[in-house]
Amino acid sequence: MPKAYKITYSFFENTQLKRVNFHGVEKSKLYIRITFNRETTNLKSGFFEKYLQDKYYPIISENPESYISLIKEKETEVIQFIIRKLGDKFDLVKFKSDYDYFTADIFDALEERTFLMLRNFLDENEMPNFSRLVFYGQGKILIEALLKELEQWGSNDWINAFITYCADKGNPYFMLLGVLASEKIILPHYLPRYSWESSLQKVFGDYIDLNYPKFSSTFQVFKH
Repeated sequence: MPKAYKITYSFFENTQLKRVNFHGVEKSKLYIRITFNRETTNLKSGFFEKYLQDKYYPIISENPESYISLIKEKETEVIQFIIRKLGDKFDLVKFKSDYDYFTADIFDALEERTFLMLRNFLDENEMPNFSRLVFYGQGKILIEALLKELEQWGSNDWINAFITYCADKGNPYFMLLGVLASEKIILPHYLPRYSWESSLQKVFGDYIDLNYPKFSSTFQVFKH
């Protein structure tokens, strides 16, 4: 019978590195220490690195410390998910590989495409000034926050038209935001692969069928 090894993990602030400004609070970067079979490895917190980006400042700056606690909760979820997934095949190399994969953000793959579609949409509808603002805002502000800013300068009819424009072209960006809102996801604008594969893929399918039946076939590939 193979010997069972205990897996332990903990979080620590890496004081060996230069402190960073976490949206108004000076912090050491958050790391994960995981031990298996008397071997230990340290990993950067993928969630912490994600939320260091400037575009999250308007959300996180209101209460940065509360987000550190939430990050640790989400890290615990993904760690336990990977441990269950690997089961008897667990080792630290496989864990690191799976951790990088399952904490990757699905929105990252869609955001650049959505910004480009927004600029094309604005150019096609003869709104060059808005298009230039989008160009300069890309990577510095969340796209939905940018749309709210632009909405103050005119009718929101074109924004609704843009959301439909994205759906028509098979871009599920705004539908995924709707799923996060419907599920009351606390950490904003972050859809790691583990959440998608463990539960939210089915939720997305149900959400599309209920709220956007017209696009049910368009997003069939995302539903399965």
